[in-house]
Amino acid sequence: MNKKSKTIELINELKKKAISDKQMIWRRIAECIEKPTRTMAVVNLYDLDRLGKKNNDKIFVVPGKVLGNGDIALPIKVIALDVSKSAEQKILEKGGNVQYLAEIIDKKIEGSKLIIVK
Repeated sequence: MNKKSKTIELINELKKKAISDKQMIWRRIAECIEKPTRTMAVVNLYDLDRLGKKNNDKIFVVPGKVLGNGDIALPIKVIALDVSKSAEQKILEKGGNVQYLAEIIDKKIEGSKLIIVK
Protein backbone atom coordinates (compact mmCIF):
# COMPACT_ATOMS: atom_id res chain seq x y z
CA MET A 1 0.00 0.00 0.00
CA ASN A 2 1.49 3.34 -1.01
CA LYS A 3 1.62 6.48 1.11
CA LYS A 4 -1.35 8.16 -0.61
CA SER A 5 -3.67 5.20 -0.06
CA LYS A 6 -2.54 4.93 3.59
CA THR A 7 -3.38 8.61 4.06
CA ILE A 8 -6.82 8.17 2.48
CA GLU A 9 -7.46 5.18 4.74
CA LEU A 10 -6.38 7.22 7.79
CA ILE A 11 -8.73 10.06 6.82
CA ASN A 12 -11.64 7.64 6.53
CA GLU A 13 -10.80 6.03 9.87
CA LEU A 14 -10.64 9.45 11.58
CA LYS A 15 -14.06 10.34 10.18
CA LYS A 16 -15.48 7.05 11.47
CA LYS A 17 -13.88 7.72 14.86
CA ALA A 18 -15.58 11.14 14.96
CA ILE A 19 -18.97 9.49 14.51
CA SER A 20 -18.40 6.55 16.85
CA ASP A 21 -16.84 8.66 19.64
CA LYS A 22 -19.25 11.58 19.03
CA GLN A 23 -16.29 13.98 18.99
CA MET A 24 -16.07 16.19 15.93
CA ILE A 25 -12.43 17.09 16.62
CA TRP A 26 -11.43 13.90 14.79
CA ARG A 27 -13.35 15.08 11.72
CA ARG A 28 -11.57 18.45 11.85
CA ILE A 29 -8.22 16.64 11.99
CA ALA A 30 -9.24 14.49 9.00
CA GLU A 31 -10.25 17.61 7.07
CA CYS A 32 -6.84 19.19 7.77
CA ILE A 33 -5.09 16.10 6.40
CA GLU A 34 -7.33 16.08 3.31
CA LYS A 35 -6.04 19.46 2.19
CA PRO A 36 -3.28 19.61 -0.45
CA THR A 37 0.15 18.65 0.84
CA ARG A 38 1.54 22.09 0.05
CA THR A 39 -0.73 23.49 2.78
CA MET A 40 0.01 20.72 5.28
CA ALA A 41 0.91 21.82 8.78
CA VAL A 42 4.62 22.00 9.57
CA VAL A 43 5.26 22.74 13.24
CA ASN A 44 8.62 23.29 14.92
CA LEU A 45 9.49 22.31 18.48
CA TYR A 46 9.77 25.94 19.57
CA ASP A 47 6.09 26.37 18.60
CA LEU A 48 5.11 23.35 20.69
CA ASP A 49 7.29 24.58 23.57
CA ARG A 50 5.47 27.93 23.59
CA LEU A 51 2.08 26.19 23.57
CA GLY A 52 3.23 23.64 26.16
CA LYS A 53 4.04 26.38 28.66
CA LYS A 54 0.47 27.68 28.40
CA ASN A 55 -1.33 24.32 28.11
CA ASN A 56 0.86 21.72 29.82
CA ASP A 57 -1.99 19.28 30.49
CA LYS A 58 -3.12 19.13 26.83
CA ILE A 59 -2.20 16.79 23.99
CA PHE A 60 -1.04 18.57 20.84
CA VAL A 61 -2.32 17.13 17.57
CA VAL A 62 -0.36 18.08 14.46
CA PRO A 63 -2.15 17.11 11.22
CA GLY A 64 1.19 17.36 9.44
CA LYS A 65 4.85 17.07 10.40
CA VAL A 66 6.71 18.07 13.56
CA LEU A 67 10.25 19.31 12.90
CA GLY A 68 13.13 19.45 15.38
CA ASN A 69 13.91 23.19 15.18
CA GLY A 70 14.22 24.58 18.68
CA ASP A 71 14.08 22.93 22.08
CA ILE A 72 11.41 22.20 24.63
CA ALA A 73 11.58 22.93 28.35
CA LEU A 74 8.72 20.76 29.59
CA PRO A 75 7.54 17.25 28.70
CA ILE A 76 4.77 17.45 26.09
CA LYS A 77 2.41 14.95 24.50
CA VAL A 78 2.23 15.01 20.72
CA ILE A 79 0.08 13.12 18.23
CA ALA A 80 1.14 13.80 14.65
CA LEU A 81 0.88 12.56 11.10
CA ASP A 82 4.70 12.53 10.94
CA VAL A 83 7.59 13.49 13.23
CA SER A 84 11.23 14.05 12.34
CA LYS A 85 13.75 11.87 14.16
CA SER A 86 15.38 14.86 15.85
CA ALA A 87 12.02 16.19 17.10
CA GLU A 88 11.02 12.78 18.44
CA GLN A 89 14.37 12.40 20.19
CA LYS A 90 14.12 15.83 21.85
CA ILE A 91 10.54 15.21 23.01
CA LEU A 92 11.40 11.81 24.47
CA GLU A 93 14.55 13.17 26.19
CA LYS A 94 12.37 15.65 28.12
CA GLY A 95 10.00 12.87 29.21
CA GLY A 96 7.32 13.65 26.64
CA ASN A 97 5.31 11.29 24.49
CA VAL A 98 5.07 10.96 20.70
CA GLN A 99 2.32 9.03 18.93
CA TYR A 100 1.28 8.84 15.31
CA LEU A 101 -2.29 9.46 14.17
CA ALA A 102 -2.47 5.97 12.65
CA GLU A 103 -1.67 4.46 16.08
CA ILE A 104 -4.43 6.17 18.06
CA ILE A 105 -7.46 5.23 15.95
CA ASP A 106 -8.51 2.48 18.40
CA LYS A 107 -7.77 4.47 21.57
CA LYS A 108 -10.32 6.47 23.51
CA ILE A 109 -9.03 10.02 23.89
CA GLU A 110 -11.19 12.79 25.27
CA GLY A 111 -11.53 15.56 22.69
CA SER A 112 -11.36 18.26 25.35
CA LYS A 113 -7.74 17.26 26.07
CA LEU A 114 -6.65 17.88 22.47
CA ILE A 115 -5.37 21.03 20.79
CA ILE A 116 -4.95 21.05 17.00
CA VAL A 117 -1.71 22.80 16.02
CA LYS A 118 -1.42 24.03 12.43
